[in-house]
Amino acid sequence: MSEQEETASGIIEIPVSMARLPFGFDQRREGLYFQAGGDDPPVRIAGPFIIEAQTRDERGCNWGLLLSWQDADGRQHRWAMPRGLLAGEGTELRAQLLDRGLFVASGRTARGHLLNFLASVTTVDRAWATDRLGWVGGAFALPDRTIGSEYGARVVYQSAEGGDHPYLCAGALADWQGGVAAPAEGNFRLMLAISGAFVGPLLGLLDEEGGGVHMRGPSSIGKSTALIAAASVWGKPARYLKQWRATANGLEGVAVAHSETLLCLDELGQLDPREAGSAAYLLANGQGKSRAGRSGTLRAPA
Repeated sequence: MSEQEETASGIIEIPVSMARLPFGFDQRREGLYFQAGGDDPPVRIAGPFIIEAQTRDERGCNWGLLLSWQDADGRQHRWAMPRGLLAGEGTELRAQLLDRGLFVASGRTARGHLLNFLASVTTVDRAWATDRLGWVGGAFALPDRTIGSEYGARVVYQSAEGGDHPYLCAGALADWQGGVAAPAEGNFRLMLAISGAFVGPLLGLLDEEGGGVHMRGPSSIGKSTALIAAASVWGKPARYLKQWRATANGLEGVAVAHSETLLCLDELGQLDPREAGSAAYLLANGQGKSRAGRSGTLRAPA
């Protein structure tokens, strides 16, 4: 955050990202306020947050706002909010902000002011938005960070769901090398699984198709252990490892959330045998079903 100056009225000017606040709104130490004018008292709308950029995709659609704030524990949060969430009463939008520790006023009037602010605020700063993980031009998008940039432009992953994801860091690279990679040397199952975990980001660079490895055999030979080792490359295994227990449609959503990374599925026996064939083809082909939108026109498959 840039330097802050407190005026005689207690208002703090926050010259962040050249954001232009709509009429009646101002930023104070306690957060966002609205004052209609005259003798009307100011109404606190939300806790303090920053508008870092306006977002949009390469087609000029999916506009949104890149927001950042700190929760009560001082932990930094950043969310690329789709502006489509402002349609209607914005219930889902407020739930996402509250879930990440940002104070949002509960009164009807305050809720309306918050939606108006987020719909009206502008900034000259821009970022490219993507709704899928993986390569976007020269950048690799993950839920909470982007590695590299697309021709010098900022790229962010934008989702209505936002924060909860399994791509979590713990410890240091040297810890993983010594505690996971080194002990796997000489064990072909572990070496195969760990090596496979690094394949996803390389496929796009090599113009190759994706695929999978099916480990089968009796219990207690290390199949789940191999998956845990592979999952550790991308996140905490307890959260990253998924189960086959789902319908083919449900697995499509799981696959989308692991695009160009690694998808680990354990316990094939939990899958309905009638779904097994279609689920396997769905994952191997790397593309979801074709579906029609509300107007009957074809939507782009996942």
